[in-house]
Amino acid sequence: MISGGFDDFSEEGSYEFANMKATSNAATEFAMGREPTEFSRPTTSTRAGFMEAQGTGVSILMTASTAIKMGASIRGIVAFTSTSTDKAGRSIPAPGRGVLTIARELTPNTPLPLLDINYRSRQLAFRRRQIAQWAENEREILDEEVKAISGDPKDFVAARLAHIEEEAHRQEKDALATYGMLQGADPRIAPLRRALAVWGLKADDIGVISIHGTSTKANVSTHISCVVLSIDKSTG
Repeated sequence: MISGGFDDFSEEGSYEFANMKATSNAATEFAMGREPTEFSRPTTSTRAGFMEAQGTGVSILMTASTAIKMGASIRGIVAFTSTSTDKAGRSIPAPGRGVLTIARELTPNTPLPLLDINYRSRQLAFRRRQIAQWAENEREILDEEVKAISGDPKDFVAARLAHIEEEAHRQEKDALATYGMLQGADPRIAPLRRALAVWGLKADDIGVISIHGTSTKANVSTHISCVVLSIDKSTG
């Protein structure tokens, strides 16, 4: 999919934002010794409004398998998405907690094995061996059942083999969801921590956090947070 949008700049919009006292006062900011790049600062306690601008941004999103087949340049991986809207869902009205709503957890006294990528790798390998053994056992049982069938068992065998293959595929997907992508919910694991753990990462590996904050004193907004993981190409 093509994902993106743009922000227009108009006299009407500027006038109304000024009436709301939502925009930064350039004269005041300069008097405080700040550069224009420091005017909009939603994550600081000194925020005093945002700076209006016109711009656009577009990204192409696709599955990893499609990107590989097309030979597309992969700029990043979407590991987790979350939207926290004021007065809706789990978000809290201004000043709001934004990304903190997905960092909340009941921290256990000891580390959870599920967050260890090596532990999950072992479990996934073990589960795959179980699935293969189950499928082989089902085929052996099928061979015995065929011997007791009078007539042509062709359709029966085809149907049963298809069922075995489908069930093995379903079990494989469940195993990948549990030990690969860490799907599910656990109050002891924050959604953000879970998303990082999928790739064997922790909070210190985060390179950029892009948030939609208004920079107003109340900082009321629809909080859309995107965590971009830094990649050290020198280490592969």
